[in-house]
Amino acid sequence: MRLMGRVLFGTAVILAVLYIGDYLRLRYKMWNPKAGAAFGNVTVYDSVTLKGGKTEILFDQPQTMACVYSLFPHFGDSPCWYAGRKTVKGLD
Repeated sequence: MRLMGRVLFGTAVILAVLYIGDYLRLRYKMWNPKAGAAFGNVTVYDSVTLKGGKTEILFDQPQTMACVYSLFPHFGDSPCWYAGRKTVKGLD
């Protein structure tokens, strides 16, 4: 039981250090533009499920969503690596 507690504590510490390091790196990018872009944009399209079970993507009104170049979400924005995979939003 003690080993399990130590493993959980170690995992929590590692995740906390990763999150804080990611946040500090993003803040540095915001402060120093030469370090690279801190924020990006992803185009998101709406989709509608039709009666036959097919999905129709509506390309006429795309939306632009802000994202951050980091591992974890910060400042209310999703990471760009995750937001880039979710470019179609369902309207059910």
